[in-house]
Amino acid sequence: MKRLFRAILAMSVITVSLVNIENARADPLAPPSFKDSEWRVDLTPYLMIPFSISGDTTVAGQTTSLDFDASDLPDLLDLLNFAFSGRVEIWKQDIGLILDGYYVDLNAGGSVQTPGSLPIGVSIDADIRQFYLDGLVSYRLINKPYNAEGDVWSLELMGGLRYNYLKQVIDLKVTTGLGPGASTRLGGNATWVDPIVGTRVAVALNERWTAGARADIGGFGISDTDSTWSITGGFNYRRWEKTSLKFGWRAYSLDYSTTISDGIFAYDVVQHGPFLAVTFALQ
Repeated sequence: MKRLFRAILAMSVITVSLVNIENARADPLAPPSFKDSEWRVDLTPYLMIPFSISGDTTVAGQTTSLDFDASDLPDLLDLLNFAFSGRVEIWKQDIGLILDGYYVDLNAGGSVQTPGSLPIGVSIDADIRQFYLDGLVSYRLINKPYNAEGDVWSLELMGGLRYNYLKQVIDLKVTTGLGPGASTRLGGNATWVDPIVGTRVAVALNERWTAGARADIGGFGISDTDSTWSITGGFNYRRWEKTSLKFGWRAYSLDYSTTISDGIFAYDVVQHGPFLAVTFALQ
């Protein structure tokens, strides 16, 4: 039963990472350069697929070590009920407001039964839900041409807060040949807020292609998050006037630990993999 418990818990937490997916703030590239007084609004739905996940997760004092690669992803996707992730950037000249939201709902279950004249069965159901919302202010410190063709490079500094919600609940039910037996619930939920600071650089290669990178770090031990960081690099391809494609590679880490009613509730995971995003210029 303990092995089954650990397997279901691992699958549930890994699938949270799969859709995040962030925990992912997947868009690394600055909006197109502009200096006029008009407002600009960009909407970016995105997806990150981690090719490597390693670390530990703990529910009710039970710690599961995670070590997964891309070959495990098809089975883990079967656990997904619903997910959404998106990013909105609102700019006026060199000042921007960035909102990044993510929600995922997962479920995993299994059972085991002992042989004999009076069999004992144990069923396990895992309910995993995660939500975060970033609110960041960004300032474009540099925005100028770097060659004779007038291609522009830009550098931004940003900072703000991330609101987090994480639910990891494991329901265990025991049945015997005489009927239903005991049941118990492990885990729970936690909410917390982390400060985030970061930087982003973008270099226009020509009229359609832009290379970019982003790095951020947060937590600093202020809440129950010891640390969280991400590094993202990729390209933006703008083939259409108000639509562009973004793709690249991203690494993300979260080290969070707290204590709830039934013990330690923790998540310490590093993941990296490719991302894909589409940006729509709404204004």
